[in-house]
Amino acid sequence: MNVWIGNAQNEVAMTTMLWEDAAMKHTVYRMDTKSFTVPSTGTYYIGFHMQSPPNYYHVFIDDVHPICTW
Repeated sequence: MNVWIGNAQNEVAMTTMLWEDAAMKHTVYRMDTKSFTVPSTGTYYIGFHMQSPPNYYHVFIDDVHPICTW
């Protein structure tokens, strides 16, 4: 799984990878924290991308808390 940010709601606009876990096989919720700075002011979108073998299609994401500092 990886997490991206971009300036539009489509995969082409997701230009900056924020986080990646290539071996994600957790059976319980896990907490991760990632800090980042956007390159300029504007609206940004967060995209979640998950790859898995066939019939392994469940991923549960809970409590995404963006904290903005100006």
